[in-house]
Amino acid sequence: MDSLDDPRFVSFENGRWDEGFYHHQSPCTSSWQSGFFITKLQRADHIICLPRVSTHSQAGTTLGLKCMVGMLREDSRMEFHANGPYNNFIRGSAKGSTLISQNDGTGTFFEKIVEISDAIREKLRLILFVATKAQTTFGPDRFGIRIGVGGLGRAYVLSPEPGLVFGSADPVAAEAFALAFAQGP
Repeated sequence: MDSLDDPRFVSFENGRWDEGFYHHQSPCTSSWQSGFFITKLQRADHIICLPRVSTHSQAGTTLGLKCMVGMLREDSRMEFHANGPYNNFIRGSAKGSTLISQNDGTGTFFEKIVEISDAIREKLRLILFVATKAQTTFGPDRFGIRIGVGGLGRAYVLSPEPGLVFGSADPVAAEAFALAFAQGP
């Protein structure tokens, strides 16, 4: 039996566009005017987040909380990024697709990052970082400006000696430690 057919196995891409995600809205997600669509988590008992330590051009860093953006359906991801500081680039990426990138003017980009965690709060068990490398410039991409397979402005990647493994069941504690680590001495 293929693992994708196994009813015990859950992955983000399982299911069709409207079947693999559910609509989440609660009093704790007020920055999302109409809520957001996130991968179905009903069959999951536990979530362990394995983020990387990296800078991010819009969010500043890609750590545990920003990692949750990866669970959003593409239209909710577009809505989220539309509130970010580089909305013009996001709008350009959406051209020719059915996705809409409209800044709602609320300035709630960072609030939305945190509020995604509301959808997984009951099942999130651990945020675990394995920091054998940390990207300290540009992020999440390897270049400041992508041109073909290469680009301009190669990102700096730090390889700490020794590597560092850290985690927490508390998303805020994990985020604070990872941020301190990413900022360096």
